[in-house]
Amino acid sequence: AERNPDAWGPYHSARALRALCTGELDTTLYELEAAAREFESAGSLRNAWEHKAGAGFFCLELGMLERGEQLLREIIAVTEHVGLHHTNAVAKHNLGHRIGEAGRVGEGAALEQEALRAFEDHDNRRMTGLTHAFLARIALVAGRLSQADEHARKGAHLLEHDYGSQIVAWATLAQVLLRTDRGEEALEFARRAHTRLEQLDLVQEGESLTRLAYAEALWGTGRAREALAAIEDARLNLLGRADRLSSADARESFLSRVPENVAILRHAKTWAESPR
Repeated sequence: AERNPDAWGPYHSARALRALCTGELDTTLYELEAAAREFESAGSLRNAWEHKAGAGFFCLELGMLERGEQLLREIIAVTEHVGLHHTNAVAKHNLGHRIGEAGRVGEGAALEQEALRAFEDHDNRRMTGLTHAFLARIALVAGRLSQADEHARKGAHLLEHDYGSQIVAWATLAQVLLRTDRGEEALEFARRAHTRLEQLDLVQEGESLTRLAYAEALWGTGRAREALAAIEDARLNLLGRADRLSSADARESFLSRVPENVAILRHAKTWAESPR
């Protein structure tokens, strides 16, 4: 039978969505890249770029920073002047977050600020809120705690009607407050985020971060027994998600190169060994 080039892009796109729904993030990545190639060969460049941007995001979620950065910088370059403002801004937003957390705070914050302007220009409340949350995370890495607090609170306010995304801002604010010796307030926001997480049918983002922030707030306020239970729950949840990945390399990267996942495993080990 003759191969229909117009059918294969949607086919791989549907397979990516199915894999995402079952937590197989490495398969999602593979299928998005396959879809991007097929859309490009069929001349559907917009679809190709959107799927490649998605692949870049999942690279970052799996800890594949270098590969994700390469894909997202390609997308930023090709979409800059062709009217794909949302795709361009989301690529900057996703890349800025992870390179900022990796210590490249100037580059990361600059990308987030560019994304923020684009989202504000298009009245995209959800993405504006998430970008403030990511700017807070970068400021936290840089030690700019008042700036981190301001961005986290703005993010939480803007996301007040987006329950799935608000946990990112709340968890970030909890970590900021803990760093500024406001432990009880930190625990309040961490509990809110954790309770909301447990109520979600589908977690879009921030699962490891929320579980981590909750355990850290418990530990930081002297609730050692609760903290140990929370970090063990976080560890088991993380390992369960890693088990859904089909590639050993993806599992290793997911557990050892995503900052919040690394912190969960580190705390689970060191807290259990610390005298109480």
